[in-house]
Amino acid sequence: MTSTWKDSEWRTSFLANLLSMNPGGVAVDLAKLLKGIKDEDERQAVEHTKGILESLNDDPLPIDPDLKLWEIYVPPSVRYWSPDNEDKHDKDKAGELPDLFASLLGAIEDSDAPVVIHGQPGHGKTSSVKMLTHFINAKEQEEKKKKRTHVLMYEFKFLGRLDDNEIQVLSRRTSFLKNESFFHGKNTVLILDGLDERQITDGSDYALKDFVRLMFRLSENVNKRDDSKLNLILTGRSQFVRQVQNAFTGPYHQYEIRDFVEEQVGTWLRKYCVIKKIEPELKYENFESKKLKDLIHQPILLTISAMMLADETGRRLIEDVGDREITRGDIYQIIIQWTYERKWQCHPNCAHLPNAASYRKFLRILAFILFRHGEETIKISTLIEALKKHEALYDLEWIKTKSDETIEDICKNVAVSFFFKGLEENAFSFIHKTVRDYLTVEAIFDLLKEATENFNPRRPGKSCDNTAEDIYFILGKSKLSHEDHLPFLEDIITARNADARELFDPLETFFKTALDHIHLIKHENGQNVNPLITEANVLSGLLYWITEIFQTFSEEERKERYEGGYLKIFEPPDGFHKFISFLNASELFGYSLYSFKLKFANLRDAGLGGANLRGVKLREANLEAADLRGANLGAADLRGASLEAADLRGANLSLTNLRGANLRGANLRGAALYGANLRGTNFLRAIFLDTNLTDTDLSLASNLTFQKIQQAITNETTILPDYLKQEDEPEDAE
Repeated sequence: MTSTWKDSEWRTSFLANLLSMNPGGVAVDLAKLLKGIKDEDERQAVEHTKGILESLNDDPLPIDPDLKLWEIYVPPSVRYWSPDNEDKHDKDKAGELPDLFASLLGAIEDSDAPVVIHGQPGHGKTSSVKMLTHFINAKEQEEKKKKRTHVLMYEFKFLGRLDDNEIQVLSRRTSFLKNESFFHGKNTVLILDGLDERQITDGSDYALKDFVRLMFRLSENVNKRDDSKLNLILTGRSQFVRQVQNAFTGPYHQYEIRDFVEEQVGTWLRKYCVIKKIEPELKYENFESKKLKDLIHQPILLTISAMMLADETGRRLIEDVGDREITRGDIYQIIIQWTYERKWQCHPNCAHLPNAASYRKFLRILAFILFRHGEETIKISTLIEALKKHEALYDLEWIKTKSDETIEDICKNVAVSFFFKGLEENAFSFIHKTVRDYLTVEAIFDLLKEATENFNPRRPGKSCDNTAEDIYFILGKSKLSHEDHLPFLEDIITARNADARELFDPLETFFKTALDHIHLIKHENGQNVNPLITEANVLSGLLYWITEIFQTFSEEERKERYEGGYLKIFEPPDGFHKFISFLNASELFGYSLYSFKLKFANLRDAGLGGANLRGVKLREANLEAADLRGANLGAADLRGASLEAADLRGANLSLTNLRGANLRGANLRGAALYGANLRGTNFLRAIFLDTNLTDTDLSLASNLTFQKIQQAITNETTILPDYLKQEDEPEDAE
């Protein structure tokens, strides 16, 4: 058997060997190479790669100082789309791979196409590209390669302005990279980590997209040379990668990092227990018994959960939750309390935040200020300025009596807690983006509660006027992300349900007035260069809160509030159309209609002709008699929705989930239902003239036997699924 990368048995053994190699030893090997390099720029490039390896070897993980990444790392499984696969959205066209590096190292060796790695927050994207540096160099050391690969790694958040020549942007971080000729005659892997962490302050991502396009072009130009190879690698959150995908101007490899499976969790726990000297060893079953099973399939949450379960105070806090399943929100709440008890109370300045409530509030406000500024890090001076300017809204009265020096001292002490990476140049950032996101949602919850505290339902106009300034400040500057913030919002609303219900009426009332944009001019206050960004942020943020709270109401409670229990917040027939048209027009700001949960929404008689509703979530909504002519409902979720007598002529319903929907009397003439799920749908008296039903699932559809659909069709242009073209009626058609 030959030792080639395509030999899976050899590759598995080789990867296991690489994973066990110490990055420090690989760095020493690179240091030996430096002695023979005379070109100063190349020497600095090797030093750059060596520095990444030394950091891997020496630096503890911020989340747990006892751990080093290379010792605890477990390669994730991935979905993989090859460069010749143009549809990177279709999961059915992706390969399922158990080990990222088994494919990625081969892709880098055999191909010069760029690589895009994406996943959810906490999936280990940054950890994986750091380990890639180790694997590339360890592999070349094992193979005794004479021509070594330079690995250059950049974090998007530190690249500064992107509206410049791409080489100049990179050279500000690595001065040895002066022009394109640096890559000539070399093998280089250039990693751009954290596309989503690049702050967009003007509401557009033009500069970022242009930069990515230029990087693709640079890669293409370098790879035209016979003596050079440049592998470009980009990472980012799945949602953001999809948002900027049109900037990927050539074929590329795509990897989507998956959750850990039980075997990977077990491997990680064995390493963890050896390093931490934990006996008896933590097992997967321990997390199941503590209702933590759903939290341990992402590395960040697995680490936090293991820390808590291995600690006496942590176990007590977990047990205090009770018998219910522990949520992501719960585990962050636990870690805050644990940090307060185990770390903050030991500091001399703990008297300034004398109890857990004040400590939590201060952390939330820090997270919120970072969120408003759209930054991963913040200068202490900027933080102090923001705290003092809005201390009344933040309910931090004690700030007024403190000097800047005292506040700075408090911030520095807080920064040594679990949550912060540590101070660099008098600035700090949260240990992980998910920690900041959780605390941000908690802060917004508190701030909205305070802003609406005096809301008078008998005087809604005046109450809305009095509340507008605070709401535009809280929600207007930055956009809430359905991917980052909504999972925490669901958890927090569940945990603080009584408070959430009190918020519902004021927010619903304000949202209805804000739909007419009556507050924008007075309260936008220059928060964004384009005021439409502020308005879109406010409206989308309010809709998130209203719909998420509404989902927690029982059927009886919904019916007490609204006719039939359907949420009625878009009053005129064209109200919803105007709203989505506004958001669709703001598409460059990164809004996605599918992020709103409009379950049980009342859109009866709605005028939605020609509307772009692609991906909308209208499960069990009321769309009776709605005008949906020519509307785009592709890939929408309409399960259980009532579309009785709806006009769907010429509508796009391709890949739409209509399972269990009521389409009684609906007009589907000329509609496209290609690949739609119509299982269990009621089609009594529905019109199918010129309808495309190719590849639809019509099993168990009510009132749709072979004979009845033939009666409904009045010409031969209707396209049927193959089983409905048969002479015999299908057994499961009833």
